[in-house]
Amino acid sequence: MGRSSPRVLIVEDDFIVGHDLREMVRSLGLDTIGPIPGVAPALAIVQEVPVDAALLDVRIDDGLSFPVADALDAAGIPYAFVTGLNNFVDREPRFAEKPVVGKPMRLADIVDALRECGMPVRPPESNGAT
Repeated sequence: MGRSSPRVLIVEDDFIVGHDLREMVRSLGLDTIGPIPGVAPALAIVQEVPVDAALLDVRIDDGLSFPVADALDAAGIPYAFVTGLNNFVDREPRFAEKPVVGKPMRLADIVDALRECGMPVRPPESNGAT
């Protein structure tokens, strides 16, 4: 039996930010995996669980999320960075075309990033969200 909604992997080590991000994504009619706080568990998920897109914090518990981004690129899975460290992303030419959402994040910015990732985002009001 197929999944009803696309899955978005959330890689974020701050519990409160991760919770808020998960709730934002769910309010848009998408399923979530995570928040996942580290590189190793995020890489395992990318290899073992069907994921349609991802939102990555740059600095997480066990380093930078760039190995996760590289694995997503290798798998053809779109992603965006959600970070307060835009300069880290800017210094990596391979990520120049990736969407970057600054923290503190706004729902409108998450919507734009997910749409850039090809996700069928529905406005929160059409999902029964308040």
